[in-house]
Amino acid sequence: MNYVDPYTAELNADGTSRGRPGNAGYRARIATQNGSDRGTVAPASLAPRLCKTHHFAPVFDDVRFGGVWILVRDPRDALYSWYRWRLSFAEEDWDRLPAGEEKETFFLEADHTGRTPIEDWARFYDQWEHSPEERQVARALTRFEDLKSDPVPTVADALARFGLHPPRRHIEEAVAGSTFDAMRAHEDRHAKGAGRIMRQGRVGGWAKWMTGELAAHFAKEPIVSTAGRYGYDLTSEERADRSRW
Repeated sequence: MNYVDPYTAELNADGTSRGRPGNAGYRARIATQNGSDRGTVAPASLAPRLCKTHHFAPVFDDVRFGGVWILVRDPRDALYSWYRWRLSFAEEDWDRLPAGEEKETFFLEADHTGRTPIEDWARFYDQWEHSPEERQVARALTRFEDLKSDPVPTVADALARFGLHPPRRHIEEAVAGSTFDAMRAHEDRHAKGAGRIMRQGRVGGWAKWMTGELAAHFAKEPIVSTAGRYGYDLTSEERADRSRW
């Protein structure tokens, strides 16, 4: 399939792509069909094109596309992963956190947007949740946790929602090449001194670092309701006991 990661690749007018200037370290560590340094890459077919984004939905108000595939992860794990990314690896000056910045500072203080990361997570998913209905396009929802526990059926089901039915062996090959262990091995071969991208990839890793102060902020609106719609209970007493808040 024609997959483009705008963080690593740029599209040409004819539908081919090329590596973006900069972000070479990221591009080398995250191997994708169209995100390499091999020069211009021509996909086997221009459509359908899958394009990753971390932008908020209104950025695409004037853009037409055929569907929305939402990938969601427990916000406690997702936001901590983002914190570690910005602290240890980010290549852009604006993306880096000051050396040694504490997680409490990252989670609880507003950034240049005027919002905290916790508020931004809820805003991002609230917007994209309603975008497919507003656009009248197909929608698929994939949870990170399901990708970890049952990857092949999870990917096949999502693709089917867009009318895509690749041979199962192709999905199995893609899944095998995208496991945490496979991607970490790839990163080890191409790492050049910067911090890891493939750090742990765990489900429920938040229980190891969560504090009572941060737990209280994750248990507030609007993130509680948003996360709850995706199956994440941020107020669970059972989880609280296990993580020793």
